[in-house]
Amino acid sequence: MGSPRKERLAQQVKDVVSRIILSDLQDPRMGFVTVTGVSFSSDLRHAVVRISVLGDEKVQAVTLNVLRHAKGYIQKRLGKEIRVRYIPSISFEPDDSIKKSIELSKAMRQSREA
Repeated sequence: MGSPRKERLAQQVKDVVSRIILSDLQDPRMGFVTVTGVSFSSDLRHAVVRISVLGDEKVQAVTLNVLRHAKGYIQKRLGKEIRVRYIPSISFEPDDSIKKSIELSKAMRQSREA
């Protein structure tokens, strides 16, 4: 676990980025996006935003591409909504932990039925 300050900032960034994606980005190519977590570098200047996208591989790739292109806009909005000395440079990474947990649940269910 990180420091309480890092955890509080990560939650703040997660909430703001989620809201920006939901309300401001109206790109029809995007799938249903969930921000699953945010992690920071030790100096708090870089943040990795992990996202989960509902859909197949193509939808996930397109959505990730759209978010990467909207990075500047998202950072600008983030700067207006949170108060920190340096606005973190953000990057997006896919988080397939939800997909893996669903697959694991299916496998466990199938093994019980067999």
